Amino acid sequence: MMRHYTLGLMKHGDKEIGEEEVVSWCNKRLQVDKAKKGRAVFRNFKDPTLRNSQAILDLIDAIQPGSIGYDMVDTGNTASSRLENARYSLTMARKIGATVFALPEDIVEGNPKMMMLIFGRLMAMGENM
Repeated sequence: MMRHYTLGLMKHGDKEIGEEEVVSWCNKRLQVDKAKKGRAVFRNFKDPTLRNSQAILDLIDAIQPGSIGYDMVDTGNTASSRLENARYSLTMARKIGATVFALPEDIVEGNPKMMMLIFGRLMAMGENM
C-alpha cells in the first residue's frame, strides 16, 4: 500500500517514474552545489554508501536549505552512528513534510525497495517546493 501511494505521487501525466529517473533527479539535486558542501551521490538504491544516511540528509538540505544540523550528523563509521543518522534523516524528512513509511533499520540495512520509497517521496517533495 505504501509503495502504491509513493509511486502514485511519482507520475508525470500517465507515465510512471522508475528507479533510474529517481536516482538521476536526486543526483542532479545533490550535485548542484557539490563543490560548496561535498554532497553525496549514489549509483542506485543498492549502493552501500546510502547506509550512512548522508545522501538522504544532503538531499533534504538541498530541498530545504538550512534544515539539516550537520553538527548532529556523525560519519557513519559504526553501526550505532549509522542508526542515529538514519533516525535523524527520517525525522528531518518528516519535518519538511515528506510522508515516509520507513524505519531507520531499512536505511542501515540498505533495503533497496525502502530506499526507493524514501528518495521517491523526497523527489515528490522537491518538485512541489
